[in-house]
Amino acid sequence: YLSHIETIIHQDIEDLVVVVSAYKNTDLTIRLIRDRFKDYDNFRLYGWPRCTENTTTGGEPLSVNITFNQAVNWAVRDFGEFEYYCYLDSGIKLVKETARSEIAEDILSECLHSIEKNNYGMLNVKTDTDFLEGRFSKEYESFYETGQEDVDYIMPFGNSVNLHIAIWPHEWLKTYGRILPDVFRRHTSESVLPFMSAGLKKKIAILARRQMVHVTNMDGASGDFTGETPNSVYSTWGVERNMEDLP
Repeated sequence: YLSHIETIIHQDIEDLVVVVSAYKNTDLTIRLIRDRFKDYDNFRLYGWPRCTENTTTGGEPLSVNITFNQAVNWAVRDFGEFEYYCYLDSGIKLVKETARSEIAEDILSECLHSIEKNNYGMLNVKTDTDFLEGRFSKEYESFYETGQEDVDYIMPFGNSVNLHIAIWPHEWLKTYGRILPDVFRRHTSESVLPFMSAGLKKKIAILARRQMVHVTNMDGASGDFTGETPNSVYSTWGVERNMEDLP
């Protein structure tokens, strides 16, 4: 965690705020992170009680979608609204994939420039592991084989990539009241994002030429949900129905 957060802290963005969302991390982990970054004014760690039954959720597990959205809400409370919001999973290290070095690559400023220039609804950055998983991968790879390595890849509507690095403009949060769809108590929801972007009449893109390090299973495979059946109940509708009940 510490070395990964270091590469975020050192990005060349003015007024950058770095937030760690610590759901069920150990007290030792939380203390180590807070101690390392205590002198960085624009750093916050938001955590939940680590217990067998989380009283704030009635014992139910929280998805990363829910905890991320809540962390964003807390950050806005503490700092005010932001121009952009970035999601980075714990396995992301903002360094060159080829060298896996300790020197941070200033990738986030490139992302902000591209979003502003092209008016994207959402921008992804490719990672060296667990990114495409065969989803339109041939189309994506052939696009760059034609010599367009300096052009952002516009994602075809209905397709998606695994969410590891993504950035959204404030308009997204203002419109939907949250960044990630979290109506279902599940940890996967990438397929919903293209529809949210279309609702803004904007496109989703993958940043050209760049690829960052992604260490897989930093926290396990969404541990709270491992072994759970796909038919999870709704998380916010106050009803006990599963996915198969949807019309």
